[in-house]
Amino acid sequence: MRGILLGLQMLAMVAVYGNAQDTTETVRDFADTSHGEPVYISSRQVENKEITTYSEPYTLFVGAQVGIVSGAVSTETAERRKANPDFWFLPTYGAVITAPISNGSRIRGRLDAGVWTTGTRNRPYEFYGGTSNYEGYFVERYTYFTIAPYVNLSGILVGVGFDFPLKGEMWNPKLDVDPHVVDRSTMKVAMDFRVGGSITAWETDLGILNVELLAYYMFSGVYVDGKYPYGVGATDGRGTVPTNQVELKNQTFKNMIPAGAQLGISYQFKLGL
Repeated sequence: MRGILLGLQMLAMVAVYGNAQDTTETVRDFADTSHGEPVYISSRQVENKEITTYSEPYTLFVGAQVGIVSGAVSTETAERRKANPDFWFLPTYGAVITAPISNGSRIRGRLDAGVWTTGTRNRPYEFYGGTSNYEGYFVERYTYFTIAPYVNLSGILVGVGFDFPLKGEMWNPKLDVDPHVVDRSTMKVAMDFRVGGSITAWETDLGILNVELLAYYMFSGVYVDGKYPYGVGATDGRGTVPTNQVELKNQTFKNMIPAGAQLGISYQFKLGL
């Protein structure tokens, strides 16, 4: 009887030891370079089965963006002055950097830096250019070096632009004359609110091509307060402006505050870190 008990005890110890061997986990971490870039592999042996998992390196996106077409209009006009939207090509170009908050995250930070333009069609008074009913107009176009940080939420862009003036021009497209160049000292460092969307149209191991639609509102205005040439309203249909302090006091001086949208593309290279 004593021998039987000893035998059962030995069998139990063997069973426990064998089970412990089956559930022993071994870990071997190494870098696989067969894909061109190091991919970190964790190889685990659980219950005599080897399980291998792959983790991609953190990816930073760096590239260029260009606007294809844009339209904008001044959202404020002085008395007896009007504005229409203006449209033009290649409104912006520059560099773009996108950084996910963590590897694989769809929440990303983005920074754009480059040349950016906005503008409007100004109908300064009723009979401008020998026309009637505000049919005459001239173009206002303002160019900036802009730095714009964004938050990218699964392709939805929300950000702010910091706009440093480079030049401003005004011209009548029906007249063969040189544009009037705006005194840059009258233009302020402007700010605008931006919202839009970025859709991936093509993606490879090298990078991604995005189609982007962006709307903006320059809430700061283009000009230093009181410096916009058309900020004072006309007193009649021929563009006469107030000439004395009493008439000026009865008017609210306006700024040029554009709002608009642009369609463009960006290509960003993938940089694994």
